[in-house]
Amino acid sequence: MCGELALDDVDVVANDTGGAVAQIFAVRHSERVRSLALTNCETHDNVPPKAVKPAVVLARAGVFSWAGPWLVHSPARARRVVFGKGYERLDALPEDIVTSFLDPVLGTRARGRDFQRWLLSLRAAELLAIEHELRRLDVPALIVWGTGDVFFEVRWAHWLAETLPGADGVVELDGARLFFPDERAAELVPHLLERWSSAA
Repeated sequence: MCGELALDDVDVVANDTGGAVAQIFAVRHSERVRSLALTNCETHDNVPPKAVKPAVVLARAGVFSWAGPWLVHSPARARRVVFGKGYERLDALPEDIVTSFLDPVLGTRARGRDFQRWLLSLRAAELLAIEHELRRLDVPALIVWGTGDVFFEVRWAHWLAETLPGADGVVELDGARLFFPDERAAELVPHLLERWSSAA
């Protein structure tokens, strides 16, 4: 896609599983990456995170293919069941946002089956395979981490900061969780702007 769009100077920002994908992209296409910013995400061998493993068990049982549409049509219940560990202020998460997150993933039985396959495909091998390349990745790297996350503990932020040559420590957002780009954007964005400015 970057090649098709002639994007040769990209600022990559990612979290959750997207952070794992971003790490792999950055080492394989470092010539295109101007800067890398990672928030709470899968790192090293924390794939899938321990807190996600109950969902993997449900995926093996095929639960998401039939329960997904039911959750999508019950946003109040879905907010509690699906997002309960991911947000600081669950009561402030609008139901229409819940639906917009879930419908593309679980809105039909076919989407639910695709989601199950994705969950069951999560492996640490891909990240472990690029660790030596990460240690040589010479691009500016920003690590911003929510400290209240049950999926991705702060120690993984420090692992990234020690592994990536272009990282300069860790910015910790007290109490923030997995989906904090939604909730704590006003705190995250200034760090991104500063990093992009210095990279330029």
